[in-house]
Amino acid sequence: AAIGSQRRCHATAGNLNNLIGLPLTVLSAPEDSEVLVCELGMNHFHEIERMAACCAPTLACVTNVGTSHIGLLGSRENIARAKAEIVSGMRAHGELAPTLALMSSGDLSPFIAEGFAGPAGVDVLWAGSAESDDVRAVEAEAVGDGRFRALVSCSDGWSRHVTPSVPGRKAVDDMLLALALVWRLGLDRDVAMDAVERMAATHMRLEVVEAPCGARLIDDSYNAAPASMASSLDVLCDLPGATRRVAVLGEMGELGDEAARLHGYVGAYAAAKGVDLLVLVGGELAGEMAEAARTMGLSEDAIECFPSVERATEVMAPVLGDGDVVLVKASRAAGLDAFVRGVLAR
Repeated sequence: AAIGSQRRCHATAGNLNNLIGLPLTVLSAPEDSEVLVCELGMNHFHEIERMAACCAPTLACVTNVGTSHIGLLGSRENIARAKAEIVSGMRAHGELAPTLALMSSGDLSPFIAEGFAGPAGVDVLWAGSAESDDVRAVEAEAVGDGRFRALVSCSDGWSRHVTPSVPGRKAVDDMLLALALVWRLGLDRDVAMDAVERMAATHMRLEVVEAPCGARLIDDSYNAAPASMASSLDVLCDLPGATRRVAVLGEMGELGDEAARLHGYVGAYAAAKGVDLLVLVGGELAGEMAEAARTMGLSEDAIECFPSVERATEVMAPVLGDGDVVLVKASRAAGLDAFVRGVLAR
């Protein structure tokens, strides 16, 4: 949205962010495209390396290094290594030097900057809240509808308040990374931030939908990882006007030997946030979330467990109504989008 406000931009659609989707994105770009924006995803080593060789980016960002795919990659350090492969394909474009934007708050950002970007001759722009950051946000505060407003600035003195259209504090961090790249491209930052404030929600990604029964659904059923589960629970608890906050959570995939522990963390976090009702869908790993929530003091009456999406929909859809705010989130394989459709169909 930020770049597309000023340049003819072709971007990744849907989930075309893999070894098949990335080449399709490049090949489908209209001839008059000025900027190509590609999402590069991975769950194994060398996948981003191959995709970077295909699209040869000049500017890039790493949004976070969480625990997604830790079951396949073995550690968070290895996840960082796999994401840092982006620098191998980065190329200058005329006088525009290859540049990687990173969050200064990321514990593995220095690892990427010093171990990969620097040796590859890739510049680094730092984003965050520290005075030393190139792009920073301060005074971030909720504005009453789940969104956050922050004073953003660049080290050249430019500044303004921005309220991203996407709910949640995490949206401010993502906005900073976009702003860093807009600035490096030499585009008008005010026009770009206006576009960020108007940006439409992406389907199944923190999409707030009004159900016929009167409940508000936060449809975040596209995918999930432990860190994004926590961020989405924050959004659930930040939305105003709720008489009951319900978290409908399914299991997360590709966590390997860490799966039980990380699911437990999610259940504990949901309990610590004080949700009124925790609905868990799945098998053993859903049980890990439930047990952790109980350990953290969430009442047994506030926990419901279902073996399938169909059963959860059958029981829960009829009891949702006015004043309920309902977060729906899980890994894509869990199919919790069917729960959303079931509630909306009533």
